[in-house]
Amino acid sequence: MSRLGRLVIVEPLDLTGATHERLERAGCEVVLGRAMWDEPDRSYTPAELVDLCRGANAVMGASRERYGREFFEGMPDLVVLSKYGIGTERIDVAAATELGILVTHTPVDENVKAVAEHTVALMLALLRRLRAMEDILRDGGWRGPATIVDDLRGKVVGIVGFGRIGQQVRRLLDAWGVEFVATDPYADLNIARAVDVPLVSLHDLLERADVVTVHLTATAETRGMIGRQQLAWMKPTAYLVNTSRGDVIDEEALSEALANGRLAAAALDVFEKEPPNLTRPLFSLPNVVATPHVAGFSREVIAAIAQAGCDNVLAALRGERPRHVRNPEVLAQWRGRLQGRRV
Repeated sequence: MSRLGRLVIVEPLDLTGATHERLERAGCEVVLGRAMWDEPDRSYTPAELVDLCRGANAVMGASRERYGREFFEGMPDLVVLSKYGIGTERIDVAAATELGILVTHTPVDENVKAVAEHTVALMLALLRRLRAMEDILRDGGWRGPATIVDDLRGKVVGIVGFGRIGQQVRRLLDAWGVEFVATDPYADLNIARAVDVPLVSLHDLLERADVVTVHLTATAETRGMIGRQQLAWMKPTAYLVNTSRGDVIDEEALSEALANGRLAAAALDVFEKEPPNLTRPLFSLPNVVATPHVAGFSREVIAAIAQAGCDNVLAALRGERPRHVRNPEVLAQWRGRLQGRRV
């Protein structure tokens, strides 16, 4: 069997190891770094990352580490960086492209569906006050004036970011008897019209919506997009859900709005810093539901992402175009780099 090259999986994701075995059978020398659940708040330093990956022809990782220009310049034999998951905001894609390195990711359908499911679950947890209801019951209480909850039916749901996940949330809520509005300057107008979702400004959406759900990637344009001013536009009875990226919302401003009654409640699966600092005021508020970035962490999603990441690496090392290329403009330069690598 021909040797494909050295592969470093910086942040192993595959719980079963099946894709690691597949890569080895295909001819890869597989080196494993720290799993994402082992010391999740301790990423490799830039120097440690270069040391770990030295001599690699392929690198796989998730969102714990940053892959900057220093990393790519220290990897003369690297031909592909395969990202577990959709977002590539922690990768200097421009630097990789300049150096002729492919960047791939795994925008699998399973992840879209799982994140949408978790979003709906968080909405219901807020409106039905599940956290408070459990506390009341466990303290010996029973239903009464203090246990009144809200129905989702009849509410206006505002979708901030009407891409694949935002559209899937709309599909899941189709039978709930809600009204939709969305905001997204890049949305497909034909798709929005076909599913009867008016596209409005962020200001109008936040003023109208009873439930706001955020589905944005982290870019210079979206970071801090929902801050004090935007939260002030929302109804004091409104609910906010974020399963996208933590730095889209100003957490300090959100904490103040929730504490001062300017917003009913919020549910967050993502945070500005991950894992978050649990001593921050946000986590002491009774009207916050928080989960540890698990919206897309189902058994089915992990398996699909691991397989897609494996597919990307094998295709790239064999000189084939991977299915999910983040920087397709580099393909011609990449082929030259591929021929000159050392394995």
